[in-house]
Amino acid sequence: MEKICTDCLEIKDLSKFTKDKSKKDGTRNRCRKCLNFKLGKTPIPKIPKDGHKYCASCGEEKQLSEFNIRFSWKEYKPFSYCKSCEHEKDNNRHKHKCPVCSKEYKSGSKEAGMCNDCRKIQLGKQGRCNMEKLNSDQQGENNRMYGVHRFGKLNPNYKPDKTNEEREAGRHILGYKDWVIYVYERDNYSCRYCGDNKGGNLNAHHLDGYSWCKDKRVDVNNGVTLCDKCHKEFHLIYNYNNNTRGQFEEFIKNEARSRLETIIFPLLIDSKLW
Repeated sequence: MEKICTDCLEIKDLSKFTKDKSKKDGTRNRCRKCLNFKLGKTPIPKIPKDGHKYCASCGEEKQLSEFNIRFSWKEYKPFSYCKSCEHEKDNNRHKHKCPVCSKEYKSGSKEAGMCNDCRKIQLGKQGRCNMEKLNSDQQGENNRMYGVHRFGKLNPNYKPDKTNEEREAGRHILGYKDWVIYVYERDNYSCRYCGDNKGGNLNAHHLDGYSWCKDKRVDVNNGVTLCDKCHKEFHLIYNYNNNTRGQFEEFIKNEARSRLETIIFPLLIDSKLW
Protein backbone atom coordinates (compact mmCIF):
# COMPACT_ATOMS: atom_id res chain seq x y z
CA MET A 1 0.00 0.00 0.00
CA GLU A 2 1.04 3.61 -0.60
CA LYS A 3 0.33 6.89 1.12
CA ILE A 4 0.87 10.66 0.55
CA CYS A 5 3.21 12.49 2.97
CA THR A 6 1.60 15.68 4.30
CA ASP A 7 4.95 17.56 4.20
CA CYS A 8 6.70 16.59 0.98
CA LEU A 9 3.43 15.57 -0.77
CA GLU A 10 5.12 12.54 -2.28
CA ILE A 11 3.41 9.16 -2.70
CA LYS A 12 5.46 6.61 -0.80
CA ASP A 13 5.11 3.03 0.41
CA LEU A 14 3.84 2.54 3.98
CA SER A 15 7.26 1.14 4.93
CA LYS A 16 8.60 4.70 4.55
CA PHE A 17 6.33 5.93 7.36
CA THR A 18 6.69 5.53 11.13
CA LYS A 19 4.18 3.16 12.73
CA ASP A 20 1.37 4.67 14.82
CA LYS A 21 -1.45 2.42 16.17
CA SER A 22 -3.74 5.39 16.73
CA LYS A 23 -4.05 5.95 12.97
CA LYS A 24 -6.44 4.01 10.77
CA ASP A 25 -3.70 2.66 8.50
CA GLY A 26 -1.31 2.20 11.44
CA THR A 27 1.27 4.85 10.26
CA ARG A 28 1.84 8.56 10.77
CA ASN A 29 0.96 11.17 8.14
CA ARG A 30 4.59 12.31 7.73
CA CYS A 31 7.21 10.05 6.21
CA ARG A 32 10.27 9.14 8.24
CA LYS A 33 12.52 11.56 6.37
CA CYS A 34 10.26 14.57 6.92
CA LEU A 35 9.66 13.56 10.53
CA ASN A 36 13.40 13.36 11.22
CA PHE A 37 13.89 16.80 9.66
CA LYS A 38 11.11 18.19 11.84
CA LEU A 39 12.53 16.64 15.02
CA GLY A 40 16.08 17.75 14.13
CA LYS A 41 17.47 14.25 14.09
CA THR A 42 18.74 14.56 10.54
CA PRO A 43 20.23 17.91 9.42
CA ILE A 44 18.73 19.42 6.31
CA PRO A 45 21.39 19.42 3.60
CA LYS A 46 22.45 22.82 2.27
CA ILE A 47 21.80 23.54 -1.39
CA PRO A 48 25.03 24.79 -3.04
CA LYS A 49 25.25 27.26 -5.90
CA ASP A 50 25.63 26.10 -9.46
CA GLY A 51 29.07 24.61 -10.06
CA HIS A 52 29.77 24.38 -6.30
CA LYS A 53 29.61 21.74 -3.59
CA TYR A 54 29.89 21.59 0.19
CA CYS A 55 32.87 19.64 1.55
CA ALA A 56 31.81 16.90 3.97
CA SER A 57 34.91 17.52 6.11
CA CYS A 58 35.46 21.29 6.40
CA GLY A 59 31.87 22.22 5.47
CA GLU A 60 32.97 25.02 3.13
CA GLU A 61 31.26 25.69 -0.18
CA LYS A 62 33.86 25.27 -2.94
CA GLN A 63 33.96 25.03 -6.71
CA LEU A 64 33.73 21.60 -8.30
CA SER A 65 37.26 22.04 -9.64
CA GLU A 66 38.52 21.76 -6.03
CA PHE A 67 37.17 18.20 -5.76
CA ASN A 68 38.67 15.06 -7.27
CA ILE A 69 36.43 13.14 -9.64
CA ARG A 70 35.65 9.44 -9.31
CA PHE A 71 33.70 7.00 -11.48
CA SER A 72 30.82 5.48 -9.52
CA TRP A 73 27.64 3.76 -10.67
CA LYS A 74 28.41 4.34 -14.35
CA GLU A 75 28.88 8.12 -13.95
CA TYR A 76 31.52 10.59 -12.86
CA LYS A 77 30.92 12.25 -9.49
CA PRO A 78 32.99 14.60 -7.32
CA PHE A 79 34.41 13.29 -4.05
CA SER A 80 32.68 14.15 -0.76
CA TYR A 81 35.91 15.76 0.51
CA CYS A 82 37.72 18.64 -1.21
CA LYS A 83 41.27 18.08 -2.41
CA SER A 84 42.93 19.75 0.60
CA CYS A 85 40.87 17.79 3.14
CA GLU A 86 41.38 14.57 1.21
CA HIS A 87 45.14 15.18 1.09
CA GLU A 88 45.22 15.86 4.83
CA LYS A 89 43.28 12.68 5.61
CA ASP A 90 45.52 10.59 3.37
CA ASN A 91 48.65 11.93 5.08
CA ASN A 92 47.28 11.10 8.53
CA ARG A 93 45.83 7.70 7.73
CA HIS A 94 48.29 5.45 9.60
CA LYS A 95 49.63 5.74 13.16
CA HIS A 96 53.30 5.14 13.95
CA LYS A 97 55.76 5.40 16.82
CA CYS A 98 59.16 6.94 16.20
CA PRO A 99 61.95 4.46 17.10
CA VAL A 100 64.32 7.34 17.98
CA CYS A 101 62.31 9.68 20.21
CA SER A 102 59.29 7.35 20.88
CA LYS A 103 56.88 10.07 19.73
CA GLU A 104 53.59 8.97 18.18
CA TYR A 105 52.78 10.46 14.80
CA LYS A 106 50.64 9.86 11.72
CA SER A 107 51.57 9.52 8.08
CA GLY A 108 50.14 8.33 4.78
CA SER A 109 52.51 5.39 4.52
CA LYS A 110 51.97 2.05 6.21
CA GLU A 111 55.70 1.62 6.75
CA ALA A 112 57.35 4.69 8.24
CA GLY A 113 60.73 4.97 9.90
CA MET A 114 61.08 8.07 12.07
CA CYS A 115 59.17 11.30 12.65
CA ASN A 116 59.90 14.45 10.65
CA ASP A 117 61.88 16.13 13.46
CA CYS A 118 64.26 13.19 13.83
CA ARG A 119 64.53 12.85 10.05
CA LYS A 120 65.56 16.54 9.71
CA ILE A 121 68.22 16.11 12.40
CA GLN A 122 69.60 13.01 10.69
CA LEU A 123 69.64 14.69 7.26
CA GLY A 124 71.43 17.70 8.75
CA LYS A 125 74.13 15.51 10.27
CA GLN A 126 74.52 13.59 7.02
CA GLY A 127 74.79 16.83 5.04
CA ARG A 128 77.48 18.20 7.35
CA CYS A 129 79.45 14.96 7.08
CA ASN A 130 79.24 15.07 3.28
CA MET A 131 80.41 18.70 3.17
CA GLU A 132 83.31 18.04 5.53
CA LYS A 133 84.37 15.07 3.42
CA LEU A 134 84.03 17.10 0.22
CA ASN A 135 86.06 20.00 1.63
CA SER A 136 88.76 17.71 2.99
CA ASP A 137 89.10 15.99 -0.38
CA GLN A 138 89.39 19.29 -2.31
CA GLN A 139 91.79 21.31 -0.19
CA GLY A 140 95.15 22.49 -1.46
CA GLU A 141 96.58 20.44 -4.28
CA ASN A 142 93.59 18.10 -4.17
CA ASN A 143 91.38 20.89 -5.48
CA ARG A 144 90.70 20.42 -9.18
CA MET A 145 91.21 24.19 -9.75
CA TYR A 146 94.55 24.31 -7.89
CA GLY A 147 97.09 26.32 -9.88
CA VAL A 148 94.63 27.04 -12.73
CA HIS A 149 94.44 30.70 -13.81
CA ARG A 150 91.27 31.34 -15.76
CA PHE A 151 92.08 34.51 -17.69
CA GLY A 152 90.78 35.51 -21.09
CA LYS A 153 88.78 32.84 -22.88
CA LEU A 154 89.16 30.41 -19.96
CA ASN A 155 87.14 32.72 -17.68
CA PRO A 156 83.44 31.75 -17.43
CA ASN A 157 82.47 35.45 -17.74
CA TYR A 158 84.36 35.88 -21.02
CA LYS A 159 82.32 37.68 -23.72
CA PRO A 160 83.55 36.82 -27.23
CA ASP A 161 81.55 39.65 -28.87
CA LYS A 162 83.73 42.38 -27.31
CA THR A 163 86.72 43.86 -29.13
CA ASN A 164 90.12 44.36 -27.52
CA GLU A 165 89.55 48.13 -27.46
CA GLU A 166 86.32 47.68 -25.52
CA ARG A 167 88.00 45.37 -23.04
CA GLU A 168 90.84 47.83 -22.52
CA ALA A 169 88.46 50.78 -22.09
CA GLY A 170 86.41 49.08 -19.40
CA ARG A 171 89.27 47.47 -17.46
CA HIS A 172 90.34 48.99 -14.13
CA ILE A 173 94.10 49.07 -13.65
CA LEU A 174 96.24 48.87 -10.53
CA GLY A 175 95.86 51.97 -8.34
CA TYR A 176 92.46 52.97 -9.74
CA LYS A 177 90.63 52.67 -6.39
CA ASP A 178 93.28 54.77 -4.62
CA TRP A 179 92.98 57.39 -7.39
CA VAL A 180 89.23 57.70 -6.75
CA ILE A 181 89.79 58.26 -3.01
CA TYR A 182 92.52 60.88 -3.64
CA VAL A 183 90.21 62.82 -6.01
CA TYR A 184 87.39 62.80 -3.45
CA GLU A 185 89.69 63.97 -0.65
CA ARG A 186 91.16 66.79 -2.74
CA ASP A 187 87.66 68.07 -3.61
CA ASN A 188 86.47 67.68 -0.01
CA TYR A 189 83.92 65.06 -1.09
CA SER A 190 81.86 67.69 -2.93
CA CYS A 191 80.72 68.07 -6.53
CA ARG A 192 82.86 70.67 -8.35
CA TYR A 193 79.83 71.61 -10.45
CA CYS A 194 76.95 72.09 -7.99
CA GLY A 195 78.55 71.52 -4.57
CA ASP A 196 76.51 68.40 -3.71
CA ASN A 197 78.19 66.44 -0.89
CA LYS A 198 75.74 63.63 -0.19
CA GLY A 199 77.29 60.26 0.57
CA GLY A 200 77.04 57.60 -2.14
CA ASN A 201 76.19 60.24 -4.74
CA LEU A 202 79.66 61.08 -6.09
CA ASN A 203 81.73 60.01 -9.10
CA ALA A 204 85.42 60.49 -9.94
CA HIS A 205 85.34 61.86 -13.50
CA HIS A 206 88.37 61.77 -15.85
CA LEU A 207 88.96 65.13 -17.53
CA ASP A 208 90.93 63.51 -20.36
CA GLY A 209 88.98 60.33 -21.09
CA TYR A 210 89.95 56.99 -19.52
CA SER A 211 89.54 55.23 -22.87
CA TRP A 212 92.16 57.20 -24.83
CA CYS A 213 94.43 58.96 -22.32
CA LYS A 214 96.15 55.93 -20.80
CA ASP A 215 99.05 57.90 -19.26
CA LYS A 216 96.73 59.92 -16.99
CA ARG A 217 94.35 57.19 -15.87
CA VAL A 218 95.56 57.37 -12.26
CA ASP A 219 96.77 60.99 -12.32
CA VAL A 220 94.97 62.92 -9.58
CA ASN A 221 95.21 66.17 -11.60
CA ASN A 222 93.25 64.45 -14.36
CA GLY A 223 90.26 63.77 -12.10
CA VAL A 224 87.36 65.83 -10.77
CA THR A 225 84.49 65.02 -8.41
CA LEU A 226 80.94 65.18 -9.82
CA CYS A 227 77.60 64.10 -8.39
CA ASP A 228 75.43 61.59 -10.25
CA LYS A 229 73.16 64.25 -11.73
CA CYS A 230 75.97 66.49 -13.04
CA HIS A 231 77.97 63.50 -14.25
CA LYS A 232 75.04 62.24 -16.34
CA GLU A 233 74.30 65.75 -17.60
CA PHE A 234 77.90 66.16 -18.80
CA HIS A 235 77.91 62.85 -20.68
CA LEU A 236 74.50 63.54 -22.21
CA ILE A 237 76.05 66.61 -23.86
CA TYR A 238 79.53 65.26 -24.72
CA ASN A 239 78.82 61.48 -24.87
CA TYR A 240 80.90 58.83 -23.04
CA ASN A 241 83.92 58.43 -25.33
CA ASN A 242 86.95 60.62 -26.11
CA ASN A 243 86.15 63.26 -23.49
CA THR A 244 88.67 66.10 -22.93
CA ARG A 245 89.54 68.70 -20.31
CA GLY A 246 88.35 71.43 -22.68
CA GLN A 247 84.86 69.92 -22.74
CA PHE A 248 84.66 70.11 -18.95
CA GLU A 249 85.88 73.75 -18.94
CA GLU A 250 83.25 74.59 -21.55
CA PHE A 251 80.65 72.77 -19.45
CA ILE A 252 81.58 74.87 -16.37
CA LYS A 253 81.51 78.17 -18.34
CA ASN A 254 78.07 77.45 -19.79
CA GLU A 255 76.76 76.72 -16.32
CA ALA A 256 78.27 79.99 -14.95
CA ARG A 257 76.74 81.96 -17.84
CA SER A 258 73.30 80.39 -17.28
CA ARG A 259 73.46 81.17 -13.57
CA LEU A 260 74.49 84.77 -14.27
CA GLU A 261 71.62 85.19 -16.70
CA THR A 262 69.09 83.92 -14.17
CA ILE A 263 70.34 86.56 -11.69
CA ILE A 264 70.87 89.60 -13.97
CA PHE A 265 67.86 89.35 -16.30
CA PRO A 266 65.23 89.73 -13.55
CA LEU A 267 67.16 92.75 -12.16
CA LEU A 268 67.27 94.43 -15.57
CA ILE A 269 63.54 93.88 -16.09
CA ASP A 270 62.69 95.28 -12.65
CA SER A 271 64.90 98.37 -13.20
CA LYS A 272 63.39 98.95 -16.69
CA LEU A 273 66.88 99.03 -18.24
CA TRP A 274 66.29 96.06 -20.51
